Amino acid sequence: MQTTIIENTGALSLKFDANNNPTPTSINTILETSSIHLPYQSLESNHFVAYSFQIESFDLAVHLPSKAIAPIPPISPEDTTAERASKIREIESRFPKIGLELYLDHGGGWVRRALVPLQNRGAEWYISLLYPFLGSNEVLLLGTNSKVGAKVIPLETNGAFHGGLEFNDYLIISGTWKQTISLIPKLIETLEITRNIGVDVGSEGITPIAPYRPSRGLIWLQNSGLSRIYLTFHSDPSQLQIGSGIYLDPGATAAYESLKYNLPQPLYAKAVSGASRLEGMEAY
Repeated sequence: MQTTIIENTGALSLKFDANNNPTPTSINTILETSSIHLPYQSLESNHFVAYSFQIESFDLAVHLPSKAIAPIPPISPEDTTAERASKIREIESRFPKIGLELYLDHGGGWVRRALVPLQNRGAEWYISLLYPFLGSNEVLLLGTNSKVGAKVIPLETNGAFHGGLEFNDYLIISGTWKQTISLIPKLIETLEITRNIGVDVGSEGITPIAPYRPSRGLIWLQNSGLSRIYLTFHSDPSQLQIGSGIYLDPGATAAYESLKYNLPQPLYAKAVSGASRLEGMEAY
């Protein structure tokens, strides 16, 4: 069975500054995969659809001139991983900083994934948010209902909290993503038997239109009479009630076509007054 592959790419960008400054209590949605997959959901009636979504880059540009400049940690090539972490932590503990919290939601609500401390390094500087903040790889795989969010929070330094983006401060989050859609056609069954329908429907009793058919594929009907006709798919014909359910006015048409679910129940009809007529076709 042939599989069709559709690949799309896109980019995202979000800027936080003094005018667009997120509050510490609100999570700003940066990316939502369900809205990107939405155009393909209509294909699910005739195809098995597999969705794959990955963030290939997720970067942050930082410019915080309102904060005191933090010196660059004196890291040397000979330093061990522990020594490098210690030097970075020493600078972070002594100079003002704010925090960028990153959140993931895979359908169960927001969960904080990481806290990124940010300081003024004297000029705009850059950092990748993919590794190690959002995952253990350079590419982040997301589900069909995943969301990525962020918020800016104050952080304590020397007994004082430094928070908020002031004049000329900004954070710019940017990234790229790749979407892959795999389409496998569902098996289509051939209907070998058809029959034409032409039934007079009265108002005194309930008229059977079509019997129970487990293999029913479709029914097309038209009210070619002069009275409204009520219809019901039900094993009990007494469930048909005038004034409740499906009806066809004179000249109106209706159709049932089986796509995903089968409707095998018998079909009954009753006219509102006098007599009318149903004409159409059934395939099974």
